[in-house]
Amino acid sequence: MAENDYLSFQTICDKKELEISDIQAKQQLLHMLARNQNWEDARAQLSQLETKRSILSRLLDRFPGYFGKFISLHFAPYLNERVAIDEQQDAFETIIDFLDGVNIVIPDDLKEYLDDVAKTIDLVDVSKKAAASVAAAIQDPEQYLKDNREMFERYKEVKASDAYKNTPGYRLQELFAQLNRENGYNDVFIPAMRRLSSSYREYYEKLLKANEVFLKSYRGVRF
Repeated sequence: MAENDYLSFQTICDKKELEISDIQAKQQLLHMLARNQNWEDARAQLSQLETKRSILSRLLDRFPGYFGKFISLHFAPYLNERVAIDEQQDAFETIIDFLDGVNIVIPDDLKEYLDDVAKTIDLVDVSKKAAASVAAAIQDPEQYLKDNREMFERYKEVKASDAYKNTPGYRLQELFAQLNRENGYNDVFIPAMRRLSSSYREYYEKLLKANEVFLKSYRGVRF
């Protein structure tokens, strides 16, 4: 397989995994329906599955390879709620409109960098570890900062170094930050996610509080 084809192939595989997961969830729903004959509850759960699939499939489509998989893994746990009120429906439509309009162009050399990253790590495992780390940080940010002070100090030094600023990782981070600003990720997508999902809204509010604690010690450092 050609190097430049790897990201596209990986996206196809990720979307196939999503389709299989969706089919399995629908099969479980049919088994439940056969047992309890609760059609109203089945329709509500089916609608929730369609909402989740619509968002996750677009995340995989619009964000390239490794980044699309990572971001879909991040948001998936917060898409298990039913769209029950008009505000949630409006938020869902805003998210779909946003994702359908996103246009991300990655330079070829950074695509190759993403290829290499995707080939050398277990993204599901990395995502789980990252989620666990963030959960610990937002649960007790002061204690987390205390326990990981040495790591944060090293991270600060690396981020400030010229050597790091010449790496593909730094360029990719800066590119995504720019694209997020230009496409409205922080101004449109994230606020809509907070309106759609109460669990994501709770997570995000805790994240903001934890970020305030970190910025007191590491202002100007992007984590």
